This record gives sequence, structure tokens and C-alpha cells, in this order.
Amino acid sequence: MQDREPDEFRESTSFFQIWLLFRQNRVALFCFYLFCLLILTALFPKLIMPYSESMEFVGEELMPPSWVEKGRIAFFFGTDDLGRDVLSRLIMGTQYTLGSSLLVVIAVAIIGGALGILAGMSEGIKSRFLGHFFDAFLSIPILLIAIIISTLMEPSLINAMFATLLAILPYFVHAIYQAIQKELKKDYVLLLKLDGISNWELLKTTILPNISVVYTQEISRAFVVAILDITALSFISLGAQRPMPEWGAMIKDSLELIYLAPWTVLLPGFASNILEKVAPCSMYVSSSDFEGISNSMLEALGMGLPAVVTDCPVGGARMVIKSGENGILVPVGDTQAMYEAMRSILKDPALAAKLSQEAIKVRDKFPLCKIAKRWLDVL
Repeated sequence: MQDREPDEFRESTSFFQIWLLFRQNRVALFCFYLFCLLILTALFPKLIMPYSESMEFVGEELMPPSWVEKGRIAFFFGTDDLGRDVLSRLIMGTQYTLGSSLLVVIAVAIIGGALGILAGMSEGIKSRFLGHFFDAFLSIPILLIAIIISTLMEPSLINAMFATLLAILPYFVHAIYQAIQKELKKDYVLLLKLDGISNWELLKTTILPNISVVYTQEISRAFVVAILDITALSFISLGAQRPMPEWGAMIKDSLELIYLAPWTVLLPGFASNILEKVAPCSMYVSSSDFEGISNSMLEALGMGLPAVVTDCPVGGARMVIKSGENGILVPVGDTQAMYEAMRSILKDPALAAKLSQEAIKVRDKFPLCKIAKRWLDVL
């Protein structure tokens, strides 16, 4: 052991090797290039906007998109009720929505990473206390936390960003804390400590490189959540305000036009009847690592779809699903168990029919009247 260096315990590879592996996955590579394109659009929107986002074309109000019979190529996505080009406002909205989300994620990565490291390297009662403290936040949806914080401040994009930052931080810190605690329980850490390595040297040379994958995954997840939360806060008038072309604010301002001019709210591909699209599916599958009671899971069960769901630590799924009766629960991260569960439903029509019949009973457990009453009791 004495002739081995801490670097030998690193599980990560060089960035060049990671890039070579990354290039082999065409879907991942396409998504990466698409992400880069969106970031460039957010940084330089005015270079590709056909018109100014605030320019109003008199007499061209509610012009339909170019692919509609009465549409014009000059207004590719049509115009809104003030005669403003929807495409130009959508492009400019990337700067407000994606740009603000990117700033939030950078702050989360720095602050959350530092707090997660401090919490993860702690020991004894302090470590257990921090672990239970962060676990408590996992039972509360991030958006709900952001809404509560936003109601305490003036509606604005900056305040929505701040609320989203505070809402995401506990989840991010918890993920880093858990990753470090998992590394500290490995045998190589004990061996290195017996050799007299300091905590700082252990963290810098071995633990941080080994959790780099988790760190990157959490940053990606936080970016998606930030986009959704900032947009949602603007949609419910707690974020960006008119005439700012933020995506959520744009949808809110044009919501009353959804029947008269649906192109101001909906992009092509929208399905008005989700039941018709989802009902023919063979099953519902959720592979979340952390999640409470999922709305999409409840909706799928209510439609009678056999469900295969990961048994997250929070326990939201197991509050609804009894494995083998009205669905199948699989351990988090166990891809083989997920595969076997999905395969069993496809290969055994009797099992699929049984799960479907029991799943639909969730309607009696979560009817609209009960859910509405619970929300009223909370508010």
C-alpha cells in the first residue's frame, strides 16, 4: 500500500477519453450540438432575429404561421395580438429563459458544490444531522419551494432566478453530499487514511475526480429544472413581466388567444387529447433517481397503464404502487431489474392485464375533490 499513490485510486478518465466515448453516442452528440446552438442563440439573439422583439406591424395582428393557408413567409411563426413577430420574440426569449437558467446553474454549481463538499467531508453527528436535513427537502417539489419564495418578493425575472437558485440548492447539495459519503465508505479511503493522507489531499486527488460524473449529471439536471421553474414562475405572474419576451411570460400573455390564435401559445406537434396518444402505450416507465409522488405516474395509473417505476429513496412511488399488484417497483440504478420488469409485462399479457386493472383504482384514491380539498387546507 505504501508504494501506491492517491492518483492510482482515481476512477475518472481524461477529458479526451471522455470525449471519444461521448462521440460514439450519436444521440448524445446531437443533443450536445443542439445545446451549444441554444447557448449561442441566447448570447447573440439579435444576429438571427428577423425583426426587433418589440416591433409592431400595424394591420398584421394575429397573422397565422407561414405553413397555414393565409400565412406569410415573412412571419414564419405568425404574429401576436399586437402584430409582433412570434419567431423574433421566441429567439429573444432564449436570452431571458436559457440565459437566466445558465446563470442560476453556474451559481448552484459553485455554491452547491462548496456546501456539498463541506457537508460530505464532515463526520459523526454533524454528518448524520446534515444528511437528514437535506433528506427532508427531497419530499418537497422544487417548483413549490420556488413558488413559496417568490411570493415573498416582488415579481421580476431577477427574483425568479433567486427563488429558483434557493429551491435547487438543497437538492444539489444533497446529491454531492451523498456522492462524497459513498466514496468515503470505500476501502481505499481507509487505506489512504492509514497512510496518513490529509482530508484536503484525499479530497483533491481522489474523491473529487471520482465524483466528477455525478457532479456533471447534477449540473445538467439542475439546468433543466431551472428552465422549467423560471418559465413556470413567469407563467403564474411571479417572474418576468410584460413586455419582456420570456417564454413563460409569452405563454401567459397569449393564453386567452389559445382558441383564436393557437400559434401564439402552442408549437407544432401539440396534442389536445393526451389520452388518445397515451392509451395505446404498452406501459409507463419512470427511471427517476429522486422523486416524490409523480404526477405523470398518477396519470398513467389512472389511464390503466402497467407501470414500472424506480423505488426512489423519498418513497413517493411506494406510497401508491404495491409492487406486483398495481405496478412494479425496481431499485434505483438497477438497469437489469428495469429491463426484466419491462420484459415481463411485454411477455405476459395476463400480468399486464392484472396490473392495468389494479392501476386504474388509483382514481378512487386520488379523486379531484380530495386533491382540491388538500390544496385548500394547505393554502
